[in-house]
Amino acid sequence: MATVIFHHPFDSESDAVALNEAINNLGNNGDETLIQILGNRTNEQRKRIMETYKSMFNQEFRDRVLCKLTGNFQKVVELLLMPLPEYYAKLLRRAIYGPGKDEDLLLEILCTITNIQIRQIKEIYQCRFGKTLEDSILNDCQSKFKHMLLLICKAERNEGIVSLDKVRNDAESLFEAGEAQWETDEAAFNTLFAFESYEHLRFVFQEYEDITGRTLSEAIESETSGYMKRALLTIVRCVENTPAYFARKLYRALKGQTRDDKSLIRIVMSRCEIDMVFIKNEYQKKFKECLEDTIRGDEPENYEKLLVTLVTLDK
Repeated sequence: MATVIFHHPFDSESDAVALNEAINNLGNNGDETLIQILGNRTNEQRKRIMETYKSMFNQEFRDRVLCKLTGNFQKVVELLLMPLPEYYAKLLRRAIYGPGKDEDLLLEILCTITNIQIRQIKEIYQCRFGKTLEDSILNDCQSKFKHMLLLICKAERNEGIVSLDKVRNDAESLFEAGEAQWETDEAAFNTLFAFESYEHLRFVFQEYEDITGRTLSEAIESETSGYMKRALLTIVRCVENTPAYFARKLYRALKGQTRDDKSLIRIVMSRCEIDMVFIKNEYQKKFKECLEDTIRGDEPENYEKLLVTLVTLDK
């Protein structure tokens, strides 16, 4: 369940006028207007506001507001004014070509999105960067899971009804492939993780635990190491309980030795219109803290106020 839902009643003209006034009063009450409007409208509503603003004032709202902002507040507002598939395309580009080749990010994105989202991202990626996402993965990605990632990019994941007979067969096949072989042979995972629905995979994970007496995550922890261990755990945790996965990521971003604002902003931006309510519940359950309070801190900056607004359902 999302924390950013369609705002009703919605009047793009009123919002455009209010935002225009806010731009002229940034540093005073304009900041709060900006936070309340942008933090309480869906991506589609923000798009309509920008179109209305251009029509009313003959200027691009994005250009006007971003030149007046700085730091993380500017970054969060910029991302809010960007379609989510475009943001994902930029993240994937950074994961493949950026410093450190962030494979966890690559796996996180491709293992938690739908077929429709993949198709949208691929179209934007090719238009923006002049090559296909598949070409980037094939030629420039160093991942040992390259073949599986290419299969996922086909956007052919089964989204139909789960077959319990197939669940049993897939769990047995995974077990029979041999945990000791996971380090050197990812074939047991490729088709399963690329083409089966997330619901089907969760049933397979449970069946695997019933067969072996331990969870798939526990088996990976025990039987693999290094890069392979980290990558497999990323894939499995993304799928088995997506909200819990992001709750752990948020906790590390907020409570690490140094606060990781980049990860914090990315997760809030990408999940606030999908499942942030469930992520918050997992965060509260696991860490005994309210996510909003942890983000807010004692003296919140504007970007933190905006992030809190985005993760708050009853505003």
